[in-house]
Amino acid sequence: MTDLQRRFVSDLAAGPRGMVSGPFLPLVHAPELGRRIEKMGRHLRFESKLPKDIIELAILMTAHEWSCHYEWHFHARLAVQAGMAATAIEAIRHGRQPDGLTPEQALVYRYCQDVYAKKEVGDANFQSVKDRFGTEGALELLALCGYYSTLAMILNTARLMPAEGPAF
Repeated sequence: MTDLQRRFVSDLAAGPRGMVSGPFLPLVHAPELGRRIEKMGRHLRFESKLPKDIIELAILMTAHEWSCHYEWHFHARLAVQAGMAATAIEAIRHGRQPDGLTPEQALVYRYCQDVYAKKEVGDANFQSVKDRFGTEGALELLALCGYYSTLAMILNTARLMPAEGPAF
């Protein structure tokens, strides 16, 4: 490895992820890009003011949209730990409208649906999320969708998925 690659790997292992895995494995080959991508992800996943269940819901919506088995497998268990209902997670996995979402989760589900179905968020959905989470929260949700879309493209292209993962 080059010095930059070693530094990237060392920084990942010392950070909140504690290891080099998933999309960061191929990014070792592009360590400057990986460093910048990881910095954005660190903010969105570990430093955001959004509740953990909301973050995980947006990630699952993205994993489903991109049919990213690795992302789904990794974050489905985190979504349960964050308080999402297992039945809602399973419905999202199958592309169905989930039951059992909290009012906040339902709001974010509709928001993310707009992102992927319309490639924008309708005024009413944007305003509802903005009213609940502020402008910063509404923008962070968009950034979560974009960030995890980038990771899904890397994962799907690098073919890094668990041996046993959910099928879409």
